[in-house]
Amino acid sequence: MCKVTLKVSIAPERTLRARAVMLRTVRGGSPGEQAGIVEFVQRKNQLTVSGRVSGLTPGLHGMHVHQNGDLGNGCLAAGDHYNPSSMTHGSPTARVRHVGDLGNIVAGPDGVANINVVDTVMRLNGPQSVLGRALVIHAMRDDLGVGNSPLSGRPVLRARANMRRAVANAAPAETIGFVDFEQNGNVITINGSVSGLTPGLHGIHIHERGNLGNGCLDAGGHYNPTNNPHGAPSDRIRHVGDLGNLITPDSGNTPISIRDTVVRLDGVQSVIGRALVIHAAGDDLNRGLSPQSSVTGNAGGRVSCGIIEIV
Repeated sequence: MCKVTLKVSIAPERTLRARAVMLRTVRGGSPGEQAGIVEFVQRKNQLTVSGRVSGLTPGLHGMHVHQNGDLGNGCLAAGDHYNPSSMTHGSPTARVRHVGDLGNIVAGPDGVANINVVDTVMRLNGPQSVLGRALVIHAMRDDLGVGNSPLSGRPVLRARANMRRAVANAAPAETIGFVDFEQNGNVITINGSVSGLTPGLHGIHIHERGNLGNGCLDAGGHYNPTNNPHGAPSDRIRHVGDLGNLITPDSGNTPISIRDTVVRLDGVQSVIGRALVIHAAGDDLNRGLSPQSSVTGNAGGRVSCGIIEIV
C-alpha cells in the first residue's frame, strides 16, 4: 500500500503541512482504490505523522518513506527507503537510521490502523525533504534493524512463477497453475498449486535460464552456480535449484509447499528471472544408479515451466 505526498501549504506560523492519500497495492500494476489518508504536520524541528488506513491484516506493519514518487509495479517502483545519508536501517528513535524509517503501525482486528508518529529526523523542507516521495506500508512488521537477517528491516521479498504446460518444440501453452516465493530473512517458502499432472512423483527444480521455448528445454540445466553435484533439498551439497519432488494425487491437482534456506530472491545467486520446471518423473535425489542421477536426478522430461518474477 503506498501513496506519494504531493502538496504542501505554509501557515502564518511557519507550520508546514502535507498529505498522502493511501492507495491499495495492485500486484504488477498501479495502485487501486483509496484505503486511507496520512497527514504530515511540521512545526519547527518536529514532524507529526497521523492518519487512518483500512484494509490491512491485523498486527504490525512496517511504514517508511521510499525514495521515488513512482507507485507503479505494485509500489515496487518507489524504490528503497529514502536514505540520502547512506545510513543503516533502524528504529525511528535510533541515532543511526534512514530518513524514511517510521517504524511500525498496528492494525486492529478490523484491519484499521490509526497512525500517530512524532519524528525529528524527517523534514518537509530543505535538501532532504520527503515531498514528492512515496509513503509505503508493508505487509509485515519492521524488525527495526535488530533482526538476524541480512535484509533486516527491509520488506519481505516476493516472487511468482505462472506455470504453463510444456509443448514439444514450441513455447509453453496454457497456464496450469502458479507458484509463489516468499523470502523472509534466510528462509524462503514456496507455495502454490499446479493442475493436470499425472499421479505420482514429479521432480521440481529451478533452471538456469528464463527461456521457456522448445518444450521448456531452452531453460537449460539446473541452476547450479557453485558447480555442485545434484542432491536433495536437505543435502549440504546440492544445486541451488534442487527443490526435490512434488506428490500428485489421482486428481492431478498438485499442492506445492516447500521451505528452503539455499534459494534466494536477492544477491548474486538470485533466482529471479530463471525458470521453475516440473518434470515428468520423480527426482531420485542422486541416490539412483543412472548416470543422470548426479546431474538431473533422472527426473525425465519437462511437463511445465514458468519464469520466476518479482511481484
